[in-house]
Amino acid sequence: MADKVEGPEKEYGVTTVNEWCKKLPVIASNSGIHTGSRYNSEAPSRRVEGAFGRDEDGPALENVCLLIDNAESMNAEKFESVKKDIQMMVMSFRKWQMANLVGDRCRFHVIYWGSGDPVFYQFHNRNRLAEDIAENRPPQMGEADLSTITEWIPETKFNRAEVFIFFTDGKIKTRETDRNFCMKNRNKILWVLTPDAGQQGIDTISNADPFATHYNSHRIFGAKKEEQESNIPLPR
Repeated sequence: MADKVEGPEKEYGVTTVNEWCKKLPVIASNSGIHTGSRYNSEAPSRRVEGAFGRDEDGPALENVCLLIDNAESMNAEKFESVKKDIQMMVMSFRKWQMANLVGDRCRFHVIYWGSGDPVFYQFHNRNRLAEDIAENRPPQMGEADLSTITEWIPETKFNRAEVFIFFTDGKIKTRETDRNFCMKNRNKILWVLTPDAGQQGIDTISNADPFATHYNSHRIFGAKKEEQESNIPLPR
């Protein structure tokens, strides 16, 4: 069972470890990356010679990109919210690893973006991930232009990541190229909004990533809690 997080719940944003435990398996399953142990009817049986059918483990997540909005609008309070969300994400890892969702060698590629060239790090100490992200935060990077990251990623090794998790306040500029990136990676993207993002932030993200709120693929942590829970498809 995931650890319980004490304290008041936010109206927007990620609020509990359990929310993370529900959400990433859905994203991973939708993207075809992993569903844990699965039955393969065509694989030779390990128990009966000449028979077919056995359980096999799917591949675990090995590369996750954390894409952190580092624009001028992301003040200290909002960045603290991002830090807490990442701390809760890390706390949920124990459950994910038990379900074979996350590999032992899973790498977290942390990318700060705003305007201009993104800044990236790879942190190896999972338990210090949130602290390292805060301590290595570069100077704020002007206005948030989503295209600076969506046009940059396809030209880098990060394009091979299984999951892209965006942390933002939703105060971003979007372009047609953003939609192209989001459509291509629609089963890999998760959006985490700061508490103040509100409906305007959700609408901005939905404009760039139409599938983020499409039917049962709800992938924005940012809708009001009572609406959000009714749209989360639980892992089977």
